[in-house]
Formats: sequence, C-alpha cells, structure tokens
Amino acid sequence: MSAINRDVLQFLAASAPFHLLPERLLNFTARHLKITYLSQQNQKHLMSELDHGLCLVRKGVFDFYNEQGLFLDRLEQGDCFGYSRLLTGQAEQETLKVVQDGLIYFLPAADFEYLRHESSDFEHFFIAAVSHDALTVYKRSENEDSSLASVLSVANPNLITISQHESVLQACQKMSQAGVSSLLVTNQNQALIGIITDRDLRNRVLAKGLDSQVLVNEVMTREPLTLEAEARVFDAIQLMTQHNIHHLPIVKADKAVAMLTNTDLARLQRSEPIFFTQQLNQAKDLNALSELARSIPEYVFKLKAQMGDVTLVSHLLATFYDAICKRLIDIFQQDNGEAPVAFAWLLFGSQAREEQTLSSDQDNGLLIDDVATEQDKGYFLAMADFVCNGLAQCGLVLCPGNVMASNSDYCLTLSQWTAQFNRWTKTPTPESVLASNIFFDNRLAFGDSHLYQELLGDIRAYATDGLFLAQMAKNTVNIALPLGLFNQFQFERQGLSYINIKKQGLAIVNDIARIYALKAHLSVSSTYQRLSALASDQSNLLSAEDAKSLMSAWQLFMGLRLMSDPRLDEVPKNCICPHSLDALTQQQLKWAFKVIRNAQEAIALKFSRGVM
Repeated sequence: MSAINRDVLQFLAASAPFHLLPERLLNFTARHLKITYLSQQNQKHLMSELDHGLCLVRKGVFDFYNEQGLFLDRLEQGDCFGYSRLLTGQAEQETLKVVQDGLIYFLPAADFEYLRHESSDFEHFFIAAVSHDALTVYKRSENEDSSLASVLSVANPNLITISQHESVLQACQKMSQAGVSSLLVTNQNQALIGIITDRDLRNRVLAKGLDSQVLVNEVMTREPLTLEAEARVFDAIQLMTQHNIHHLPIVKADKAVAMLTNTDLARLQRSEPIFFTQQLNQAKDLNALSELARSIPEYVFKLKAQMGDVTLVSHLLATFYDAICKRLIDIFQQDNGEAPVAFAWLLFGSQAREEQTLSSDQDNGLLIDDVATEQDKGYFLAMADFVCNGLAQCGLVLCPGNVMASNSDYCLTLSQWTAQFNRWTKTPTPESVLASNIFFDNRLAFGDSHLYQELLGDIRAYATDGLFLAQMAKNTVNIALPLGLFNQFQFERQGLSYINIKKQGLAIVNDIARIYALKAHLSVSSTYQRLSALASDQSNLLSAEDAKSLMSAWQLFMGLRLMSDPRLDEVPKNCICPHSLDALTQQQLKWAFKVIRNAQEAIALKFSRGVM
C-alpha cells in the first residue's frame, strides 16, 4: 500500500465517525475517496460536484451561512459536510465560504450508502448529527422568527451605570438625563452587583419617605436575574414572564454588556408571550382569567409554527399555567384573607418538568408549615379546591387520579410530606415506586421557598436508598420498547400502526434521568436540565456522550409529541404513526429507541443490586 494511502488511513482512523469502522471498511473508504483542492477561486465550480457525496475536511477552514447570510458553522480539519442532503434527499440552502484554501476528501453518495448499510455505528452517528438540526418539522431560520434572534440584537447596548455608593438623587438625575427607567449598579471592576429601577425608587424610597441622599446600595435589587449574551430573545421572554420582571441585564463573564426591557420586547412583532402573561397576572377574577385562557390553544399552535424549536412551546405553556395558578392563589387570598401560615404550592410530573402539552392534566399539592392547626388546614383545602377548579376552568383538566392539592392526601404539612417520602423509599414495592414516581419530579410554583428547600433536603436524603433506586431501575427496564427484530417498529396492539410516544419514549427517558438525578442529588426537575447537568458531572454516573444522546432522543420525542394536534381524532392522544413520518425521521426514531435500550441496560447493571 502506498504512503499516501497509509496517511489517509491514519487520518480516517482519527476522524469521527470513520474511527468507528472496522479495518475492512476503512480500507474500502480509503480506496474510494477522491481528493479535491478547494479555494476561493474554484469553489463555485466545484461545489456543484461536491453536492453528490460526503465531504471530509483534510485541511483548510470553511464557513457555512444560511439563505439570509447569517453565520451557521465553521468547518475545519476532521469535520464533515453534505450528509444532511444525502440522508434527507433535500437540497441544502446553505452557502459555503472558503476562509482558508484547503483539501477536501470526497466520498461519492453510493459509497456513503454502502458504509451506512455495512456499519450501524457509522449510520447512527450521522443520524444523530442531523437530529441536532432536524428534530422537528418546524425548522426555521432566525430571520423567520424574531424570538430566535440574538438577545443582543434587541437589548439597549448603551449602558448607564451607577456606583452603589452614590445617592438615589444622583440615580434619578442619571435616569432622567438618559431617558431610561433603570440603572445597572457596578463595582470598581465594572462587575454587575445590582440594579435600581423606577419601581425601586417608588416602592423603596418615596413610599417609605426616605431622604433623597440615601445610598443606592440600600434600596437597589441585589443579585438580579441576568441572561448570558449568547441567549435568544425567547430565553429572555421566558425568564421575564416567569418572574414578572421588566428589566433584564445581559451579561458576559459577569459583566453587564446590555440592558433588556419590556419596552425593547414591545418593538418585536412576535413578543406577545410576555404581555399575555402580564394580562394573566393582572386578571381581576376567575372569569377574566378563564376568558384569557380560551386563547391559549390557538396561541400555542401559532407559536408551534413560528418557533424553530417546538420543545420550547411546552416551556411557554408551563409559564402560562404557572401565571394562572399564581393569580388564582392571589385572588383567593384577596377574598379570604392571607394564608395563616407559610405554605408552598407544588407542581408534580410533567408540570414540574415543564413538559406540558395541551392534553396535560393537573398534578399538584400543598406543602404547609408544621405549625398549622386543623382550622388552618381547612383554609388551605378551600384554597386548593378554588385553585384546582379554577385551573380546570382555564383549560388544565383535573387529574383523573386525583393527584391534586384539593385531595387531603396531598395537602400536607412538612412533617407529613417527609413521612410520606420516607414510606415510599423504605418500602419500595414495584407498585409503590411506580405510584410515587410523579412526586420525585417536583417544582415550586408559588409560596415559601425556604419551606420547599427543607422538603427537598429530606427527599434527597431518602431517595438515594440503594434498594429504592434498584426498584425504580427495575420498573424502568421492564418497559418494553416498540422496536423489534431487524430494527422494525412494533405496535402495542395487532392491527394498529401507532406508537404512544409519551409512554414508550418520553416517560422512559424521564425515568432514566430521574434515577441518575436522585443518585447525584440534583435539585432540578426538568429532564433536559438533569441530563445536561449529568453530562458535565464529575462523578461520571452517566457519561457525557450517553447523556447527550438521551438529550437528543428526548428532544425528538418532545418534538414528535408536540406535532400532534389533540383536536384531531386521527390517532389517540400522545400517539404517532411512524410510517406517516419521512424516512429521515423514522431513522431518527429508531436511533432514539436504541439509545433508550442501551440506557436501560446500563441502569440495570448500575442499580440492580440483585433485585432484577
């Protein structure tokens, strides 16, 4: 074999995914590769030829841009391109720009197909790669949806700052001169330490009769919520709606680089979510809330068509119902007096994970301070009845299993909740573990955060019991996947051609993430956030590669679930017909089920302790 072939083989063996190929296929690839010199002068001519195969960068630097001229990616040595077109059959709209002339290894389409057929690892690599860009049918460019634009393109870059040691009079003068409603408070190193707004001046200075010479650090909001400069407008909308704030500092390396306000968002044509949530927060009574809530389904379907990542829609839906829940609690307290003791309204299951769809039902509970009396508990049961029925009137249906705060079994003091979690974990029968799964995905919607943190501490202490985790793992492993021999889909009932994407896909990924998260003492409830944290966790409970594969599978399942319209009766709720999907999505779906199968086998080994 010639020296150049040995050189090519060494390069292929060190480049993903060719490193996954056995020696026979590596030799095949080396023999069939063609080498092309790609420069700024010949790229227009050569790109039409390179469109008919897979390209591997041996040397050089190349940038890809979308139709609108926005930068997408930079390719350097060892990177591939062209596989998306080969897998989907659709012409790519991106434009390549040669930054630095270089060498391209070109593999014809027929040879690429041969390698896919001969090596499932090689094929799955490219399916997964495409999945990161094509998990949903709603793929859009950033210019098509302003919510996906960079937050820096909207925020005001003209920073107006003030020292914490200046007076509120000076702050007012600066705000008046600059025509702004807020100031960033920075230290001598220009690091952000706080924010002072016109609301702070009204509520913390004027309303309390303080002198105008009081220092900024006495009335400012310390450690305000911030957003990273790389974030999208949608991220800002979600954060501002969840916390009902009007000013959001944009930071980079802990230093403020811009300020985003609701006025900035008002200039965007598609920034309605923050204003819709504000309407929910200001609704005067239940009738006004339910009237607003009637528009949620059509509103969500419109957003599904606009957003580049449909999984974001479920987070936004959770934000809407969080706002409704909070407003219902406020209305109840206005009519019945403030709560007699500290309490926390808890969300469980899909609501806690922020994976809601229009077909989701309620799962909630009340956590009450231990000092509560029986009379106090009557107050909270009345609150729960009002809120749960109010949520149902607003479109979030009552839980068929009665897992709601209006059920006295789930309206408990801290000690009672702690005792309940202790019973679940100390006597982990298959039935009790299955029934309790929903409660280990929990989130605070409203109320006393310190009380909630006490409960979380108790849950973490109990939930790491080895026998309990082993039973959780056993339940998860025993769930059959809809993928049989020869990589063919299997259906739950003979004669039916649909898969329950929630029960046979999402729920299993949720279970796997929950087991690892409990073992790792993670406090987040979102499956995606759990997997993301596990990917960077130093304990290596779950490898970064496996965590990212599960994240991709989860995104695919969420995207497919949100594609369905519960107003249509073509298939049952939460189900899809695989054969109605395009070929690429079918491949992605099969790949996702294989990821789950591998993860099931892994937790069986790691958590079984002889139970399974």
